[in-house]
Amino acid sequence: MIRIILARHGQTEWNLLGKTQGHGDSPLTEVGISQAYDIKRALSDVDIDVVYSSDLKRAYDTASIAVEGRDINIIPTTKLREMGFGDWEGKTIPEITKEYADLYRDWRNIPDEIVFPNGESLKNIEDRVSSLLKEIHIKHQGKTVLLVSHSIAMRVLLLHVLKSPMSNLYGIKLDNCSISEFEIRDYGMVVTKVNDTSHLRGDFKLNNSALE
Repeated sequence: MIRIILARHGQTEWNLLGKTQGHGDSPLTEVGISQAYDIKRALSDVDIDVVYSSDLKRAYDTASIAVEGRDINIIPTTKLREMGFGDWEGKTIPEITKEYADLYRDWRNIPDEIVFPNGESLKNIEDRVSSLLKEIHIKHQGKTVLLVSHSIAMRVLLLHVLKSPMSNLYGIKLDNCSISEFEIRDYGMVVTKVNDTSHLRGDFKLNNSALE
């Protein structure tokens, strides 16, 4: 069996401003840094063998804090990057709905059919996260693996694990520095925890983030 722990990065400056991040890389806020330390405390009794992180700084910094003081190398990978929103990155919902009204409506209703201008589709995300899962399955039998990533990338990963259509994207919510888990067992993959925020001190959940 392989135990997979998923952690979303901490709150960022663009999260506060309601700007779409994607491959854009806004730094963690003081709250985001504190949330990453909350993950560290939550996982302090967990023997983590391997850490993979999105190569984007907000995720890598969260991962670095989460395993601070442990002799564990963090493996950065583009496979855990957030969805590339292309021309939408850096924009807020009001800006997006004004300039891309029809595409925004489709994104909220048929997200699995959308390819962003100069960006990605959910199928692109599923291909890369599932590729990483196959790599983990080969390399890390019997291990506990921590993955630090982003809201949409991790929701796509969980939908893939559940063999659920990507059209169900909005059926899963993942807050900043939430923890989710699943296990790769000999008969398949089993989700055991989703969007656990009980370890976070204070209520800093945001509802103004454009797409994440």
